[in-house]
Amino acid sequence: MNSPKGTASPHDAAFDTLLAIAHQMLQDNADAQAMDFDVVTWLTTWIEQPLPALGGVTPASLMVTQAGVELVSDVLKSMASGAYR
Repeated sequence: MNSPKGTASPHDAAFDTLLAIAHQMLQDNADAQAMDFDVVTWLTTWIEQPLPALGGVTPASLMVTQAGVELVSDVLKSMASGAYR
């Protein structure tokens, strides 16, 4: 279900896709102390921030199409690998 503004919300399948990526990032790269990091809160905030890698638009605004979800997923994965654009 999309939020009223037509952007991603924490209840969307698209958000769940990103959440799985973010959880994997934390699991792969964090030490034991970081395991209580609130991934949902971080991701909810992150998708609402304009990103230069997305031409200055928010990830949430792109997540209304499959192509947008894939683009945002690629940016998130790039962050994990250290290849952020």
